[in-house]
Amino acid sequence: MMMKVKVLAWALFNVNLRNAACFQSNQLFGQCSRSVSTSKIRQHLPFANTQHCFMPLQSISWKTSTDGLEDEASIMKDYARRGLSPKITNVKKTDDFLEFIAEDERLCVVKFYASWCKSCAKFGIRYKKLATKHGDKTNKAGKIREPGMVRFAEVEYGQNTSLCRALGIRKLPYIIIYKASVGKIAEFPCGPKYFDERLVTRLNQYLEMSDEELKFEQKMEGGNALGNDILSQLQVDD
Repeated sequence: MMMKVKVLAWALFNVNLRNAACFQSNQLFGQCSRSVSTSKIRQHLPFANTQHCFMPLQSISWKTSTDGLEDEASIMKDYARRGLSPKITNVKKTDDFLEFIAEDERLCVVKFYASWCKSCAKFGIRYKKLATKHGDKTNKAGKIREPGMVRFAEVEYGQNTSLCRALGIRKLPYIIIYKASVGKIAEFPCGPKYFDERLVTRLNQYLEMSDEELKFEQKMEGGNALGNDILSQLQVDD
């Protein structure tokens, strides 16, 4: 049994991940004919050299009450009245992606989606609200008027197939969280119904953490990802 787990772990870290699926669709992306040099983005590939630590994240929900929802709606209306909107960087090529995550020392949240994906459309509405709460706000001319604590970006799978494949994106919508001085902190698929549990919870926690704490969290997330993949594979084999 132990040998089987080791073999599976090795395979999971070396497999060439080529397909991505929507939470509400069985459609898979096939192999892309374009290629991209992976030397520049190896540091962003799925976690390696991590400890097997399976500490659960605390449950912190953004929407905790009806009053909270009303406050959120009021904030959105106020920004709209003042002509402000959240800045969500549209990544069009690999260099855009690398420049975005290295721009400054704030947390970076990157959403991977597809134009045909129904779950991605629902997810995108909440993602925009989250960016309004935590991200930069720009005026109609595109200039930042109110800087935020987090930077947000989005990558459309069909326009960036090679990049998504190099990063191991298998299911959409998908989230990766970075910080320049730490690297990739977490990555996970995130359907709309898991938005608070998986994304908002982590973001609230990470905003309160030092770089050292984020590096430890990075190791925990990597261990969780490996353990979940191994267990899923063992269940399939059984």
